[in-house]
Amino acid sequence: SSDVCSSDLDQYDFGVDDLFPNGLSESDRKLLVWHLIDEMPYAEIAVRLKVSEGVCRVRIYRAKQRYIKLQNGNML
Repeated sequence: SSDVCSSDLDQYDFGVDDLFPNGLSESDRKLLVWHLIDEMPYAEIAVRLKVSEGVCRVRIYRAKQRYIKLQNGNML
């Protein structure tokens, strides 16, 4: 999705890119940073993305699943 600016991840002092496996999209990375690192509530993320909270929850769930799949593949 084009809802996420690549510069959004530049604000972190640590290497956010190092937290994620290669192949995870920028939008998935941003969703996971907002949800897991910034501890932003689903409702706030939904407002930022201009989607319903339900759609937001599904996007985050799917981003987590893609993360897990890619991370497990990188460990083999």
